[in-house]
Amino acid sequence: MTARERRWSIRFVDDLNDDVVDRVATFFEKYFPGVFGGPCDPEIFRWKLGATNPAGSGILAVAVTDDDEIAGVMTATMKQMTVEGRPVLGAETGDTFTHPDFRRAGRAAELSAGTTADHYLNRSVFGRLVDEVTRSLFDQKVEIVYGTPNDQSLPGYCRRGGYEVAPTASAQSWHCPRTRLFIDRFPAATGRVTAQAFDRIRQTLHRPPDSPQEMTTIPLRRDTPITVFNEVDRIWDNTPSAQHISIVQDGAWIRHRYALHPSQPYDLHL
Repeated sequence: MTARERRWSIRFVDDLNDDVVDRVATFFEKYFPGVFGGPCDPEIFRWKLGATNPAGSGILAVAVTDDDEIAGVMTATMKQMTVEGRPVLGAETGDTFTHPDFRRAGRAAELSAGTTADHYLNRSVFGRLVDEVTRSLFDQKVEIVYGTPNDQSLPGYCRRGGYEVAPTASAQSWHCPRTRLFIDRFPAATGRVTAQAFDRIRQTLHRPPDSPQEMTTIPLRRDTPITVFNEVDRIWDNTPSAQHISIVQDGAWIRHRYALHPSQPYDLHL
């Protein structure tokens, strides 16, 4: 049977200990190597979609053929967010990939409600995954659903999936580099000039150059003391409420996102 004749159905993986999670990782390694940076570790899905996420368990949806081959994958990771200071539940959709043999091929084993056999949702693995995952999120009262799709999947999300491109979006961060950083990162003369200019700016702001206050570097690991995350809570609680959309980045989030990450080590600077 050719891929065009094969049937597939959408399955929501409720048990992340199911071996289908390992098969999803193998699927990515075989057909989309490198999309996760290094090797695709199945523990990535168990971590970001599991119960340790303070926002709640996410969604792993797979399109599976009659002979149990994976034809496509999509995830939704839950996020605690605020909109103008009001707490809301959000979700980030992603990891939306289709087996090369099932792009514009294959048919849904079960028709989407209110459609005919030739409808897009019964012919597109990608479209059906986006539709069913998004519907499930709305059923769970998720208020904000967003993603950062690549150029290939963006048209499908917008034309067929009902998503819209945000007119403006930015991620803001602030850090105060030490003078030593400029000298280390730039050629000698450039580094000295840049450092001197930076010190003059700090003096204008009434901050002495290279003041004795230093940062403490703390490795974020599973056994990192809870007092560290309590300190993050203190900082977060004293941050002014954002007058826009923001992801909650309190101690629980920092612990889940960084300390519990299954494969990447992180450090916290306080």
